[in-house]
Formats: sequence, C-alpha cells, structure tokens
Amino acid sequence: MKVSKYPVVRAKPWPRILDARSSRLKSFIVDGRRRGKGRRYYFRNLTDAKVKADQLAIELENFGTAIMGFTARDLVMAKEGTVELRPWGKTIDDAIKYYVGFLKLQAEQCKSPLVRECVTQFIVSRQREVERNELAARSFTELRLCVNQMVVVLGDLHIVEFDAERVRTYVDSFPLAPRTRNNIRLRLSTFFSFCISKKWITTNPCAEVEIKVDNNDVVVLGVDEVEKILRAAEASKHRAILVPYISICLFAGLRPFECRQLDWSDVDFETNHIFVRAKTSKKRESRYAQIEPTLVTWLTPYAKTSGPICGVNFRRQWESLIAKAGYSPDRPWPQDSLRHSYASYWLALHQNRAQLAELMGNSVEVIRKFYRQPISKPRCAAFWALGPRTAPNGASETGDGKVETGAARETHEVSVVRFGRNGVGPEQAATEVQTSR
Repeated sequence: MKVSKYPVVRAKPWPRILDARSSRLKSFIVDGRRRGKGRRYYFRNLTDAKVKADQLAIELENFGTAIMGFTARDLVMAKEGTVELRPWGKTIDDAIKYYVGFLKLQAEQCKSPLVRECVTQFIVSRQREVERNELAARSFTELRLCVNQMVVVLGDLHIVEFDAERVRTYVDSFPLAPRTRNNIRLRLSTFFSFCISKKWITTNPCAEVEIKVDNNDVVVLGVDEVEKILRAAEASKHRAILVPYISICLFAGLRPFECRQLDWSDVDFETNHIFVRAKTSKKRESRYAQIEPTLVTWLTPYAKTSGPICGVNFRRQWESLIAKAGYSPDRPWPQDSLRHSYASYWLALHQNRAQLAELMGNSVEVIRKFYRQPISKPRCAAFWALGPRTAPNGASETGDGKVETGAARETHEVSVVRFGRNGVGPEQAATEVQTSR
C-alpha cells in the first residue's frame, strides 16, 4: 500500500481514513480507491468520514469491486430503474442486454450497404447471367424493373433493416391482384437470396411472407373463339407475322415469350418439330415441340428458311388484333389462353399427360393440376380440323387448294381440312377421341 503524506486515522478495515486538516484541503479523506477503481471522499468531520468508510466496506463485501466506481447518482439511477422495470418482470440486467443489443444492431446497420447499392450489384450479376445464357432476357427485364421500383421507395435503407413486415407492407401497397403481388414477392425473394450469398444478410425476409393466391381454372378457348382470332389474323395486313405466331402457340403450345423469340430456322417440317432453345425457354432447358398436321397447314404458306417469326412492332400488332377480335379492357384477353387451349385439346385427343408435359416443358404434376377440363369428341375434332381460309396475299383458298379472289370468295368460303398421320382425317379422328379426366 502506498504511504500517505497525510496522517492515517484508520488503516484497517478498508478503506483508510486520512487526516488532511492541516493541508489546504481542511478535511478528512476516505480513500475509496481499490485496484484502480473507486475515488476519494472528503468530509469536514471524522464522524461523517467513518460513516462513509463503513458504507464502502459493506458495499465491497456485498458487491465486490465492480461497484467501486459508482457515484451516488449512479446508485440512484439504478434504484429508480429497478422500480420502473419491476412491473414488467424485468431487471436492470435485462434492460442493459436489450439496449446493448440494440446499439450493436445499429452499428451493424451502419456498416451494411444501402438497398440501392445492393440492387446495383444484383443487376450487374443478373446481366452476366443473361450474357452466359443462364437467364432469359425477359426474366432479367422483369427482375430489373421490380428491384428498381423498390429502390425508388426504399433505396436509402440499409439492407439489414429489411424484415418480413417491411416486405409485406411494401408488397401490399400495390393495388394489384394476389397473383401479381405474389410474383413481386418472388422476384424480391430472388434479390434477397443474392444478398444472402453476398453475406449482407443472413435470412430471406420474403420467406415469412405468404400471399394467398386462388388457383383458378385455366381458360380454354371455345372452337368459335379460336376461329375468330385466327380469321382476324388472316384478315390483318400483318398476317405473315400474326398467323404463324397464333398457330404455333395454339397448335404447338409454346409460351408467348418463347414464340416471340422463335426463328424460322427452328421450325423443321421434315421432322415435324419446333426447337425451343434454352435461352428462350422459361425453364432454361431446350425442348422440341411437336408440329401437328393442323399446324402444318397454317404454317406452310408463310414458312421461311430463316428469320424471326415476330418483328419489333409485334406488341402493337398483337394489341390491334385482339381488339379486332372483340377483346377490350371490359373483356380482356385471357392470359396464355392459346397455350392452355392447346394443352386441353391435345390431351383430349392423345390422353398422355407425360408426353404433353415433355412437349410443353412442364411437369406431369402441373399438367394434372391445371388441365382437367373435359373436352367433348365433336369439340375436339372441330378444333383440330380448323384450317386456313385465306392465302398469304389475302385471297381465299378453296377445299381443293385453288386460290380464288373477288366475287368467287363470297361463294366459296370453305375451310381447308388437312389429313393427319396415316391419312386419318378429322371425321375418323373424332371416333378415337376420349374426353380428358
């Protein structure tokens, strides 16, 4: 123990009491320091000094050296805090742990990147996947639009601030149908999975967000509706684009965006198959769609050796066509109805879900789930018997394949019926059709 320059009034028990009355301090000193902690206390009389010394000795015995640095104010706050926490069943220790955890979280948040910074890296990463043919250009566009829209609203947040509730609030802010909002959630989930791979976050907040989506039955067009859209395409000045597009979706079951990226070089009339490339497929897997005899009759007049089937202005041409076919905002065009119609009529004719799944690039489970609508034999036969009425230059084509124009067109409006494999025509095929289950 260090020797004091002041006389020692009490050496033991700890703490010492020193007499500094002869100095300019004019007081007794209680030396409450111990192992680098604590402080000195000054009193005018010895009695008060002894009371304080005894108090410090009791505190040391009860709490150890940890309390040595506490001031009177610290002890008052501790007592007040205990009173405040008691009704909640919590202690000062609970409060300290909670608040320290909060401060640590804030510190981590400040270190984590902003949402806009994460989105920039995410878009660059997905762009590289497109360049490597690992991601469809259409999927990339949808992802980019989705995350950029999020940046406008939440771009200045730190990525670790995202939780399930914030995601739910953001997605629910869109006045859209449940299926559309769920699609937004799925795209955001892809973004947050990317953030996990970068170790910016540890969990995907979208995993806890559920949006109930009703599994409505797919829309299968009636034969009269199918014929109406086909005839409208034949009558259009853009028939060389619209007729092949509609007939391929309708009689081969390609997805709209797959068909829009199709090239004539992918259509093989020798093997009767259409090659759907992996880079244009939804599943990023190549497959071969079957060219049915009905489809041959629709494609042959417009076939080319190579070149895109759809042009740059296709969307405008398509919207004009469906308007002429009677569809409008009050009666919207049913999404993917051409593909759904193909699946339903094909299944009614062939009764083979596994083969249909292979042709459409789907699983058997998806085929079983969505394509259960029964199709009658006459309706199925009428669908597959649909043939072109108008040649590419606008002239009508008669049943024997001759082209007529002018007044003759009004007399001979006979749909061409092509024969299927092995010379089986629609009349005979109708007897082989069974309704799907």
